[in-house]
Amino acid sequence: MAKIGIITDSFSCLDYLVYPYPITILRASLLIEDRVFLDHVDVTPQDFYTYLKKHPGTYPTTKQPSYQSIVEALEQFLERDFDTVFIITLSARFSQFHANALLAANGFKDSLNVIVFDSSTLGYPQAKLALSAAHMVSLGKNASAIYQALETMRNHQQFAFAVETISFLKQHGRLGMVKGALGNLLKVKPLMLIDQHGDMVVFDKVRTFNRAVDRLIEHYLEAVGSRTVEPFIMHANNHAMADYIEARLKAADPTLKKLFITPINPALAAHVGPGAVALGFLDYPKDLY
Repeated sequence: MAKIGIITDSFSCLDYLVYPYPITILRASLLIEDRVFLDHVDVTPQDFYTYLKKHPGTYPTTKQPSYQSIVEALEQFLERDFDTVFIITLSARFSQFHANALLAANGFKDSLNVIVFDSSTLGYPQAKLALSAAHMVSLGKNASAIYQALETMRNHQQFAFAVETISFLKQHGRLGMVKGALGNLLKVKPLMLIDQHGDMVVFDKVRTFNRAVDRLIEHYLEAVGSRTVEPFIMHANNHAMADYIEARLKAADPTLKKLFITPINPALAAHVGPGAVALGFLDYPKDLY
């Protein structure tokens, strides 16, 4: 049986989930006051939000996992006689990490089958892809079957979010990447989703953050209808809003039991800002694997 390894990046927020599988996480880093911190290792979410509260108007920068870290991870798999490694990246539209992974994979083409898979998302949906790939490895699935399943899963995920302030997206140059971000968004609260191509798209604009969260819930309920899905909530130190969304979803569907609520990691929070909340769902086919 082929030995198959799984790599993902810390933008998946996989650190906040409990799982039994061996998954290598390549970490983004944050630059804070001229010091470099590895995401989740050197700086926790609470550390990060405390820093932002004490230093309003500051915008820590981030750096994707390095090309060298990808190469070193692949060398470790090669030394342990793995045949195949999946690298499940955040959306290629958001970072050069996917391109660097492809470049690194090419350097191992004669010794290791490296499959770079663009999740077309980030956060919990990306984490779920990595977890599912690892689970399929534990079931003895081959690389082709895993890849086909991941493609199907990628087409059955939806993810929308709202930010308390657009300034973090603006400071990091992300605002220009958002489709539909026309006009002075600083005066409104844009609601954004990650589309099937992995792009950020504005689908609505409202005047207050509370209304933005209500609109997120309305959008979710409209999209889900009467279907049974796996919902998830992500938040950047906004437990109150996460609890509010959870209560609204359970009121709309009293049978709802499985609902994941996860923090947004510091590297991702540096781009969306404290207070941001996300609501999405997965509706994978039941017979997927």
